[in-house]
Amino acid sequence: MSFSHSILAVLARGPATPSTIRRQLETEIATLDRLNMGQVSQALIRLERDNYIIAHGELRATNGRSSTEWQITDDGRTELNQWWAHPVERSYQDRDELIIKIILAINSAEVSVLSIVDRQRSHVIKQLRQLNRHMREEPAFMSATQLQRERRIFELEAEMRWLDRVEELGL
Repeated sequence: MSFSHSILAVLARGPATPSTIRRQLETEIATLDRLNMGQVSQALIRLERDNYIIAHGELRATNGRSSTEWQITDDGRTELNQWWAHPVERSYQDRDELIIKIILAINSAEVSVLSIVDRQRSHVIKQLRQLNRHMREEPAFMSATQLQRERRIFELEAEMRWLDRVEELGL
C-alpha cells in the first residue's frame, strides 16, 4: 500500500490537518500498519512537492498551536484515481523459505520431504483454527483486521492445497 495514496484518499474527502489525517488512517487501517506523525509529515512534504496537495489554511488548536490544513489538488485527485484504477502487483520472485526447505530436503538423505510437508500442514491447520476462532469473536462489521484475517485464511487454504500437490508429486 502506498502511504501517500492513503493520505490522498483521506484528503479526497475534504481538507484535513496532519493529526486529523493520522487519526483517520489509524481508525481505518491502524491494525495493518502502525503510524506516527513523522511518517505523515514526510509524506505531506512529498505530496506538496509533487503538487498533489496544497495548504488550505491554518487552524489553531485549543493549546494555541497552529496546524496547516491540507487539501488535494486536481493533480492529486488524478494520481489517486490512477491508483484506484490499477491492480496491485505482487512479486512472485520473493524468496519462499518453505520451497527452499523442500527443494533442499529432496537432495538430502537426512530428512524426509514428507515429514516437512506433514509438519507444515499441521502448522497451517493450527493457524486456520486460530484465525477462524478470532473471526467468530470479532464484531459483525467489516474492519481492516477482519479483511486481513479473511485474506490470510484463503492464503492458508491455498497453501494446504499446494502441500497436497507436493505430496502427490511424490517428492
